[in-house]
Amino acid sequence: MRAISGDLPVGDYKVTRDVIAGPMRIVRLNGNEVASVEVLGDATSKDYSNALGMGAAGAVIAGPLGGIAGAAFSARNQAGSLIKLSFRDGRAVVAAVTSAEHQLILQAIAPREPGKLENLLLWRNATPVTAANGHQMLHGFLWREKARGKPALQIRLWDHIVEWDYIHDEEARRPGTQVARIALEDVRSIEAHVAGGAERGVLVVHAFDRRYEFPGTAYNVTMATRVYEQLILESAEAEEEPAT
Repeated sequence: MRAISGDLPVGDYKVTRDVIAGPMRIVRLNGNEVASVEVLGDATSKDYSNALGMGAAGAVIAGPLGGIAGAAFSARNQAGSLIKLSFRDGRAVVAAVTSAEHQLILQAIAPREPGKLENLLLWRNATPVTAANGHQMLHGFLWREKARGKPALQIRLWDHIVEWDYIHDEEARRPGTQVARIALEDVRSIEAHVAGGAERGVLVVHAFDRRYEFPGTAYNVTMATRVYEQLILESAEAEEEPAT
Protein backbone atom coordinates (compact mmCIF):
# COMPACT_ATOMS: atom_id res chain seq x y z
CA MET A 1 0.00 0.00 0.00
CA ARG A 2 1.25 3.50 -0.77
CA ALA A 3 -0.07 6.42 1.28
CA ILE A 4 -0.45 9.41 -1.04
CA SER A 5 -1.95 12.14 1.11
CA GLY A 6 -3.66 12.69 4.44
CA ASP A 7 -2.69 12.06 8.04
CA LEU A 8 -0.15 9.28 7.42
CA PRO A 9 3.32 10.13 6.09
CA VAL A 10 3.59 9.55 2.34
CA GLY A 11 5.27 6.23 1.62
CA ASP A 12 4.90 2.48 1.38
CA TYR A 13 3.10 0.45 4.04
CA LYS A 14 2.60 -3.26 4.59
CA VAL A 15 -0.99 -4.41 5.07
CA THR A 16 -1.68 -7.43 7.28
CA ARG A 17 -4.85 -8.79 8.88
CA ASP A 18 -4.20 -6.69 11.99
CA VAL A 19 -2.18 -3.59 11.15
CA ILE A 20 -0.95 -1.20 8.49
CA ALA A 21 2.77 -0.96 9.18
CA GLY A 22 5.18 1.65 7.85
CA PRO A 23 8.69 2.80 8.70
CA MET A 24 7.43 5.39 11.17
CA ARG A 25 3.90 4.34 12.08
CA ILE A 26 1.85 1.26 12.91
CA VAL A 27 -1.93 1.64 12.63
CA ARG A 28 -4.31 -0.93 14.05
CA LEU A 29 -6.65 -2.33 11.43
CA ASN A 30 -10.06 -3.22 12.84
CA GLY A 31 -13.62 -1.98 13.02
CA ASN A 32 -12.93 -0.04 16.21
CA GLU A 33 -10.20 2.00 14.51
CA VAL A 34 -11.41 2.36 10.90
CA ALA A 35 -14.73 4.14 10.33
CA SER A 36 -15.02 3.69 6.56
CA VAL A 37 -13.26 2.71 3.33
CA GLU A 38 -14.22 4.68 0.22
CA VAL A 39 -13.12 3.68 -3.28
CA LEU A 40 -12.05 6.78 -5.21
CA GLY A 41 -10.94 5.12 -8.42
CA ASP A 42 -9.61 2.01 -10.10
CA ALA A 43 -6.40 1.33 -12.00
CA THR A 44 -3.97 -1.47 -12.81
CA SER A 45 -0.40 -1.96 -11.70
CA LYS A 46 0.62 -1.49 -15.32
CA ASP A 47 -1.00 1.93 -15.33
CA TYR A 48 0.72 2.84 -12.09
CA SER A 49 4.09 1.54 -13.27
CA ASN A 50 3.80 3.57 -16.48
CA ALA A 51 2.88 6.63 -14.44
CA LEU A 52 5.84 6.19 -12.11
CA GLY A 53 8.06 5.80 -15.13
CA MET A 54 7.03 9.29 -16.24
CA GLY A 55 9.27 10.67 -13.54
CA ALA A 56 6.65 12.00 -11.15
CA ALA A 57 5.85 10.04 -8.01
CA GLY A 58 2.15 9.86 -8.62
CA ALA A 59 1.11 10.43 -12.17
CA VAL A 60 -2.20 8.62 -12.43
CA ILE A 61 -5.38 10.63 -12.75
CA ALA A 62 -7.40 9.76 -9.65
CA GLY A 63 -10.95 10.21 -10.84
CA PRO A 64 -13.01 12.04 -8.20
CA LEU A 65 -9.86 13.46 -6.62
CA GLY A 66 -9.17 15.52 -9.71
CA GLY A 67 -5.48 15.16 -8.84
CA ILE A 68 -2.63 12.78 -9.49
CA ALA A 69 -1.45 9.76 -7.53
CA GLY A 70 0.74 6.72 -7.99
CA ALA A 71 1.64 3.46 -6.29
CA ALA A 72 4.59 1.09 -6.44
CA PHE A 73 2.93 -2.14 -7.53
CA SER A 74 4.68 -5.10 -9.09
CA ALA A 75 5.19 -5.36 -12.84
CA ARG A 76 2.21 -7.72 -13.09
CA ASN A 77 -0.95 -6.30 -14.60
CA GLN A 78 -2.76 -6.57 -11.27
CA ALA A 79 -5.94 -4.66 -10.53
CA GLY A 80 -5.72 -2.01 -7.85
CA SER A 81 -7.74 0.79 -6.30
CA LEU A 82 -7.35 4.27 -4.95
CA ILE A 83 -9.09 4.38 -1.58
CA LYS A 84 -9.75 6.76 1.26
CA LEU A 85 -9.43 5.31 4.78
CA SER A 86 -11.27 7.31 7.44
CA PHE A 87 -10.44 6.58 11.08
CA ARG A 88 -12.74 7.06 14.05
CA ASP A 89 -10.36 9.57 15.65
CA GLY A 90 -10.84 11.94 12.71
CA ARG A 91 -7.73 11.08 10.72
CA ALA A 92 -7.93 10.06 7.05
CA VAL A 93 -5.52 8.90 4.36
CA VAL A 94 -5.74 8.47 0.60
CA ALA A 95 -3.79 5.42 -0.54
CA ALA A 96 -3.21 3.20 -3.56
CA VAL A 97 -3.70 -0.49 -2.83
CA THR A 98 -3.60 -3.73 -4.77
CA SER A 99 -6.81 -5.75 -4.93
CA ALA A 100 -5.33 -8.19 -2.40
CA GLU A 101 -4.53 -5.37 0.04
CA HIS A 102 -7.99 -3.90 -0.49
CA GLN A 103 -9.58 -7.23 0.43
CA LEU A 104 -7.37 -7.58 3.53
CA ILE A 105 -8.51 -4.15 4.74
CA LEU A 106 -12.20 -4.93 4.14
CA GLN A 107 -11.89 -8.30 5.92
CA ALA A 108 -10.06 -6.73 8.87
CA ILE A 109 -12.74 -4.12 9.55
CA ALA A 110 -15.75 -6.36 8.88
CA PRO A 111 -17.86 -7.27 11.95
CA ARG A 112 -16.78 -10.65 13.31
CA GLU A 113 -16.58 -12.74 16.44
CA PRO A 114 -13.37 -12.26 18.46
CA GLY A 115 -10.76 -14.96 17.79
CA LYS A 116 -9.19 -17.18 20.46
CA LEU A 117 -6.23 -14.84 20.97
CA GLU A 118 -8.49 -11.79 21.17
CA ASN A 119 -10.59 -13.55 23.80
CA LEU A 120 -7.46 -13.95 25.90
CA LEU A 121 -6.44 -10.33 25.43
CA LEU A 122 -9.83 -8.83 26.14
CA TRP A 123 -11.90 -8.95 29.32
CA ARG A 124 -13.53 -12.27 30.27
CA ASN A 125 -16.79 -11.52 28.43
CA ALA A 126 -14.67 -11.34 25.22
CA THR A 127 -16.36 -8.09 24.26
CA PRO A 128 -14.15 -5.19 23.11
CA VAL A 129 -14.71 -2.24 25.44
CA THR A 130 -14.81 1.27 23.99
CA ALA A 131 -15.73 4.10 26.34
CA ALA A 132 -18.03 6.96 25.43
CA ASN A 133 -14.96 9.20 25.05
CA GLY A 134 -13.55 6.85 22.38
CA HIS A 135 -10.77 5.34 24.52
CA GLN A 136 -10.31 1.57 24.43
CA MET A 137 -9.63 -0.95 27.16
CA LEU A 138 -6.71 -3.02 25.86
CA HIS A 139 -6.21 -5.56 28.63
CA GLY A 140 -7.81 -6.47 31.93
CA PHE A 141 -7.81 -9.25 34.51
CA LEU A 142 -8.91 -10.12 38.03
CA TRP A 143 -6.20 -9.29 40.52
CA ARG A 144 -8.28 -10.51 43.44
CA GLU A 145 -10.81 -13.32 43.18
CA LYS A 146 -14.23 -13.03 44.78
CA ALA A 147 -14.22 -14.23 48.38
CA ARG A 148 -17.04 -14.73 50.85
CA GLY A 149 -18.54 -11.33 51.51
CA LYS A 150 -15.92 -9.66 49.33
CA PRO A 151 -16.22 -8.59 45.67
CA ALA A 152 -13.79 -9.53 42.94
CA LEU A 153 -11.35 -6.79 41.94
CA GLN A 154 -10.07 -5.97 38.46
CA ILE A 155 -7.18 -4.04 36.94
CA ARG A 156 -7.68 -2.52 33.47
CA LEU A 157 -5.16 -1.08 31.05
CA TRP A 158 -6.73 1.50 28.74
CA ASP A 159 -5.00 3.36 25.93
CA HIS A 160 -4.63 6.41 28.19
CA ILE A 161 -4.88 5.26 31.83
CA VAL A 162 -4.33 2.38 34.22
CA GLU A 163 -7.30 1.84 36.53
CA TRP A 164 -8.14 -0.71 39.17
CA ASP A 165 -10.83 -1.61 41.70
CA TYR A 166 -10.04 -1.52 45.39
CA ILE A 167 -11.91 -1.84 48.69
CA HIS A 168 -11.85 1.31 50.79
CA ASP A 169 -12.84 -0.41 54.04
CA GLU A 170 -11.64 -4.00 54.30
CA GLU A 171 -13.41 -4.45 57.63
CA ALA A 172 -16.85 -3.56 56.29
CA ARG A 173 -19.32 -6.45 56.29
CA ARG A 174 -20.36 -5.78 52.72
CA PRO A 175 -17.63 -3.57 51.32
CA GLY A 176 -18.13 -1.65 48.12
CA THR A 177 -15.44 -1.07 45.54
CA GLN A 178 -13.88 2.17 44.43
CA VAL A 179 -11.75 2.89 41.36
CA ALA A 180 -8.27 4.38 41.24
CA ARG A 181 -6.82 5.80 38.03
CA ILE A 182 -3.37 6.90 36.89
CA ALA A 183 -2.72 8.59 33.56
CA LEU A 184 -0.19 6.65 31.49
CA GLU A 185 1.94 9.79 31.24
CA ASP A 186 2.37 9.62 35.04
CA VAL A 187 3.40 5.95 35.01
CA ARG A 188 7.16 5.48 35.31
CA SER A 189 7.13 1.78 34.40
CA ILE A 190 5.03 -1.38 34.38
CA GLU A 191 6.78 -4.69 35.03
CA ALA A 192 5.83 -8.36 35.14
CA HIS A 193 7.43 -10.29 38.00
CA VAL A 194 7.11 -13.98 37.17
CA ALA A 195 9.44 -16.71 38.43
CA GLY A 196 10.61 -19.17 35.79
CA GLY A 197 7.87 -21.68 35.02
CA ALA A 198 5.47 -20.23 37.61
CA GLU A 199 1.76 -20.13 36.80
CA ARG A 200 1.22 -16.87 38.64
CA GLY A 201 3.08 -13.61 38.97
CA VAL A 202 2.69 -9.97 39.98
CA LEU A 203 2.11 -6.92 37.80
CA VAL A 204 4.01 -3.98 39.30
CA VAL A 205 3.10 -0.39 38.41
CA HIS A 206 5.53 2.37 39.40
CA ALA A 207 4.03 5.87 39.62
CA PHE A 208 4.29 8.91 41.91
CA ASP A 209 7.27 7.30 43.73
CA ARG A 210 5.00 4.43 44.75
CA ARG A 211 4.78 0.77 43.87
CA TYR A 212 1.39 -0.82 43.14
CA GLU A 213 1.19 -4.63 42.99
CA PHE A 214 -1.49 -6.72 41.28
CA PRO A 215 -1.21 -10.54 41.43
CA GLY A 216 -2.53 -12.56 38.50
CA THR A 217 -1.77 -15.41 36.15
CA ALA A 218 1.65 -15.37 34.53
CA TYR A 219 0.00 -14.90 31.15
CA ASN A 220 -2.06 -11.88 32.21
CA VAL A 221 0.69 -9.98 33.98
CA THR A 222 3.12 -10.63 31.12
CA MET A 223 0.60 -9.62 28.46
CA ALA A 224 -0.20 -6.42 30.35
CA THR A 225 3.46 -5.36 30.18
CA ARG A 226 3.60 -6.17 26.45
CA VAL A 227 0.52 -4.08 25.75
CA TYR A 228 2.02 -1.22 27.78
CA GLU A 229 5.35 -1.47 25.92
CA GLN A 230 3.50 -1.33 22.58
CA LEU A 231 1.64 1.80 23.69
CA ILE A 232 4.93 3.47 24.67
CA LEU A 233 6.49 2.47 21.34
CA GLU A 234 3.59 3.89 19.32
CA SER A 235 3.64 7.08 21.39
CA ALA A 236 7.38 7.54 20.77
CA GLU A 237 6.93 6.94 17.03
CA ALA A 238 4.14 9.51 16.90
CA GLU A 239 6.36 12.12 18.61
CA GLU A 240 9.20 11.48 16.14
CA GLU A 241 6.92 11.87 13.15
CA PRO A 242 7.79 15.04 11.22
CA ALA A 243 5.07 17.66 10.98
CA THR A 244 3.29 17.83 7.63
